[in-house]
Amino acid sequence: MFTGIRRPLPFRRGRPATWRNSIAGSRRGPAYWTSAAGKGALTKDIFKAYADGTYHQKFVTSGVTTDLYAKGGKIATVTEAAGQKTRVVMDGDKMYTIMNATKMVTVTKYDAAAAQAGSTTDTASQTFVETGKAEFAGAQMDYDKYKVGDAELLYFVQGGALKGIRTVAAGQTVDIEYEVFDTNVPDDVFAIPADYQQITM
Repeated sequence: MFTGIRRPLPFRRGRPATWRNSIAGSRRGPAYWTSAAGKGALTKDIFKAYADGTYHQKFVTSGVTTDLYAKGGKIATVTEAAGQKTRVVMDGDKMYTIMNATKMVTVTKYDAAAAQAGSTTDTASQTFVETGKAEFAGAQMDYDKYKVGDAELLYFVQGGALKGIRTVAAGQTVDIEYEVFDTNVPDDVFAIPADYQQITM
């Protein structure tokens, strides 16, 4: 399960790689984008959306499409690959993996605090550096840059929408590209089917 880009990063050599996105949260709501010492103008509203704990983001990596939803302290991901969908719900200290094909749900322990610690979503430890412009996803885009430890994080924004995050550390670069970032979160994405067999791991 995605738990944020941590340091040190398993960077790919060569041009920037596309990295899977991250999820983390807490009982008071997903711990994304908590208050940093300073914020850039581009990321102000995006930081607020994460801090409010209700958002939806979509990205594609290696042929796998992932939708991530957060609302009311819960997080859900829906992934699709080769025509197969898998939904995972994180609620409190439990993670539910829902497999519709077999009508089964596996239940495992989930440590939101551990998932959050040291990840790029831990914005409380990030310090605003500058606003600039650089090429991202084949286009020139504005960014807000933050520093955390030895890493730099560039949040690329276009038309008010978050288009991606670039992490630079140890001379290597990793990009996360977003297709969607909004606050449209349906309640049923967090539902656990009552008629599915549950297996506790």
